[in-house]
Amino acid sequence: MYRFVTKKEYWDIEDSGLLAQLPPTNYAWHLKHIQDAVAYKYLHQLKGKTIAEAGGGSSRLLPALARHNSCYNIRYL
Repeated sequence: MYRFVTKKEYWDIEDSGLLAQLPPTNYAWHLKHIQDAVAYKYLHQLKGKTIAEAGGGSSRLLPALARHNSCYNIRYL
């Protein structure tokens, strides 16, 4: 099921300080930033899990998630 990310949800994530755990980006107000924020909100508390990102290219989230999990970046050739 799909749902829209609301402005309130995004700003709540921003205000929580959670995104300070991610590496800095060279873009602001980009759809990727919103995607990262929402995905990290749901994944940041995982510990001891195996996480795979398919087609992630140069992942922005896996380095932060790899602190407490086994992470794999599956790239398409």
